[in-house]
Amino acid sequence: MSVATVRRRISEDMSSQVLSSMLDTGFFPKECRALNRFTSMLPLRMAVRLDECILASEIYSMLSRCTVRSVTLVLSADEEFMSTVSALQDTEAWNNVERLTLEWDSDAEAVLEPITRLPPQLRHLKCMDEYGAHVSFELPTLPASLESIDLSSCHDFDGDIRPLPPALKVLKLGGSFDMPLGPLPPSLQVLELDGRFNHPLGPLPPGLEDLIFVRCREPCVFDQTLGPLPASLKRLHLSHRFNQPLGLLPSNLESLELFQYNHPLTPLPPTLARIVINSGREPCYAHRLDRIPPTLKEVTIAREYRFLTDFGSDVGITYAVDDYFDYGYDD
Repeated sequence: MSVATVRRRISEDMSSQVLSSMLDTGFFPKECRALNRFTSMLPLRMAVRLDECILASEIYSMLSRCTVRSVTLVLSADEEFMSTVSALQDTEAWNNVERLTLEWDSDAEAVLEPITRLPPQLRHLKCMDEYGAHVSFELPTLPASLESIDLSSCHDFDGDIRPLPPALKVLKLGGSFDMPLGPLPPSLQVLELDGRFNHPLGPLPPGLEDLIFVRCREPCVFDQTLGPLPASLKRLHLSHRFNQPLGLLPSNLESLELFQYNHPLTPLPPTLARIVINSGREPCYAHRLDRIPPTLKEVTIAREYRFLTDFGSDVGITYAVDDYFDYGYDD
């Protein structure tokens, strides 16, 4: 059966049979991991996973006969495969990719510049080095179409990603990133940072919902003054070192984490469901929390906090201990 015959057989009620049909024709070798998932979009639009077990001829055959929207590249030190990856970026098929995931294999330390041109219609970019690789690399110019960038699992990335795409909604960066971000796009809804980042953020976007400093391999050291917090903010999780006075807390805030913070807080928002305040280190949080809302259900605070009786009986209290948020850094 020819590839053309297989494509004619595809219909909306047969999308679940696409993978087995193509494997039966020999279009993809059964022993390789070329194809790991299908979308339901028709005509044939595929998500493919490419690694060094796939021959260059098979890659080109695959991409020339279908519209590939999602690509996962498992990067390694295999020269032939990386040569194919390089050539792939000059094809028309590359221009159609909307979702790109880069994974580094454990032997990929030498693969420093795997991608020199991102697809012009790319909407989602994710990089991962969860196989034990420690890779430092630079990204090429980010296309204006990007809506999400997830580098949170790329632990050694510290490249300049400015200017940020104007349509960006989600930005997640890993523990080694310590570069200025420049102006944050107004469209940004989620900003997750970690580790070494300690640069001013500038005006926060009006639609930002999550500003989170993730607890991961290293303590977060961010301690920069924040401007007005947007009314849209739902989750505000600041770093282990943050101790700058905050202004008015947004009325829609649901979760607040302040580890070494020791300034008065404005009346707690009526939507607040959980709060973490002070790590349990001395001095204990010294200020009384004002107007505790009935929505508050979870509190993490030092046992020595003087106003524990202010919390209702329906509030679950976790008492922080000295090493609760201690990641081994020195004061």
